[in-house]
Amino acid sequence: MSEEEPIAFVPPLIHIHVKFANGSLDGPFLVDLMNMGEDEDDALAAWLSDLSQGNMHPGRNKPSWLWNQDGSPKRGTYYRNEIWHYHCGPVFRPNGAATPTAASLPHNENGLTSASCIHYSKLVKPMQAEQREITILGYSRDHAPFLRDDDRSNPLRSRAAKVGDSITALSVGLGSAD
Repeated sequence: MSEEEPIAFVPPLIHIHVKFANGSLDGPFLVDLMNMGEDEDDALAAWLSDLSQGNMHPGRNKPSWLWNQDGSPKRGTYYRNEIWHYHCGPVFRPNGAATPTAASLPHNENGLTSASCIHYSKLVKPMQAEQREITILGYSRDHAPFLRDDDRSNPLRSRAAKVGDSITALSVGLGSAD
């Protein structure tokens, strides 16, 4: 019997949506990169670093389309565009039973929660089966109340992940060049 070689970790390809990179939003539900404070920048950078190195991260990670009161999916913009949100801190609500989220970004209801979260899409199809791609769509200082995907005032509606609308994370100084 031969020993199988361990599968090497392949960091995800991380894109930043052009409206997040170059936009000027500065509201509680969505703030663009240029208007983020130092703690917010640090929270985003820590998450991107964890992802690029294959590390676990403490926050809750969930699909954004699971906002119906009964937990059933709402098959609108969030669902069609695989829009998720990760609770990134910097301030987490205490929870002694929290389970960290893996770098592969699975659904994790048991991670730590925070008012702040990072909105991202998993829609971009990977070129290789073992490599994931995500597009960062925005940052919420306070995602409650969570804007519905059919709300015309929701800026995430216009940020559905399209390869042509994204730029790599490295070009805006995020992520790792390794």
